[in-house]
Amino acid sequence: MRLPLLGPALAFAISAAPASATLVPFKMHFNGAQAGVPESTGTGAGTATLDTDSNLFSWSISFSDLLGMTTFAHFHKGAIGDNSGPIQLDTPITPLVLAGSLSGSATLSDAQEADLLAELWYHNIHTFHDLTGEIRAQVLLPEPALALGAALASALALRRRR
Repeated sequence: MRLPLLGPALAFAISAAPASATLVPFKMHFNGAQAGVPESTGTGAGTATLDTDSNLFSWSISFSDLLGMTTFAHFHKGAIGDNSGPIQLDTPITPLVLAGSLSGSATLSDAQEADLLAELWYHNIHTFHDLTGEIRAQVLLPEPALALGAALASALALRRRR
C-alpha cells in the first residue's frame, strides 16, 4: 500500500462528501388572542425545524386549557394579524381533548419553504368552542436565526430566477 497517496485520497473523499444540511429552528407560542378568540384560556408552545437541503419540516407542539374539545389542526399561510389563510399542511391531532401534543414532519415545496422562512405561516388548533381555530401561533424564527432565515430566503429567490 502506498501511504503517500492516502493524504490526497482522503482530502478528495472529504471534499466530495455532501455538505451537511442546514437546520433552521422555529418557535411557536399559542393563545386565543392570535386566533381572534380573546376569551380562550388555551395556551401552547411548539418548536420546529426546517432542513433546507431536503425541505423536511418537522414540528412538536403541546397545548392545554382549551375551552372546547379539539377537532382539527393545520399549518396555514398568513402573516401576523391575518384572520385566516389557506391550509398548507394538516397536522394529525387527537380529537376531542382539551390538552395534548402533536408532532410530525412533511416535505415542503420550494414555495412553502420560502413562505415559512419569511414567517408567513401560522398553526391553528380548531375546537368545538371555535371551529375556525381557538388558539393560534405564528411560526417564527428565533432572533439569532432571523438573519439566517432572511439570507436563506434571498438565496432561494435567486436560485428560482436562474
